Amino acid sequence: MPTWNEQLRELRRGRHWTLAELSTCSGISRESIRSYEMGRRHPSRDHLLRLLDCLTADPSTRRAILSAAGFSSGADRRTSFEPSVPEKQAIELLHRRTWPAFLVNHRAEVVAVNEVAEKFLDLAPRPARAPRPSILTFATRQAMARRCLNWDMAIIVMIRGFKAGNPQEESVDSPSPAFSRLLDAVCAGDPALVAQFFELWSTMPAWKGPLAGVVYETIWKVGGRQTIRFNCAINCVNAEAGLYFHDWIAADATSLRLLEKQFSG
Repeated sequence: MPTWNEQLRELRRGRHWTLAELSTCSGISRESIRSYEMGRRHPSRDHLLRLLDCLTADPSTRRAILSAAGFSSGADRRTSFEPSVPEKQAIELLHRRTWPAFLVNHRAEVVAVNEVAEKFLDLAPRPARAPRPSILTFATRQAMARRCLNWDMAIIVMIRGFKAGNPQEESVDSPSPAFSRLLDAVCAGDPALVAQFFELWSTMPAWKGPLAGVVYETIWKVGGRQTIRFNCAINCVNAEAGLYFHDWIAADATSLRLLEKQFSG
């Protein structure tokens, strides 16, 4: 069985992070991280948690590495750690991901989409200097709704995330100019989905607590009766700028095979 340091090294490599990038995110020197991975030094629990946070380790991997390193995997009593990866570097990391992934800001605007997501969702690349679209505008597009079998859950995540990330409370009855423009784009979609959107908007509260760590399920139809199940994880990459990865990770082996098949041709 791999040791904790071997698991940590493979986790970093699996995320396609360099030592320098992980150092920037965690605030831990590159030399220290290299020593941890080589097993020459043993990290403190706080340092190991910082690394696992930056690498967005899933709960099972997190517990396994902490336990193998001799630490409790129970409640985290450390002071809050806030990552601060610059936007340019976050976009570079996004494009190294081998699964559909999106970089979204705290206003629910899509900052960047990786190539895997563009191909999988059949999205056109955003022209240079074009305004950043809000993920709320995707909520009422029939082409998306036909393929996402739990689209109402996706809409709920979008709405609650938007409400949590905006400093002022927006109202559909008396919207701000910016929100009014957004609502116009939402209303340009399918009428039935627009009605569903506004019904959910009126009932769904903002997320309480941090968005980072939220996981939601997406069930995507890929042909016939075949579906890909994703565990979609929201991970903060820059707390001050409010930048988050939405990582669509295949939830099981069958889903992973179907996802890989989409790009095999």
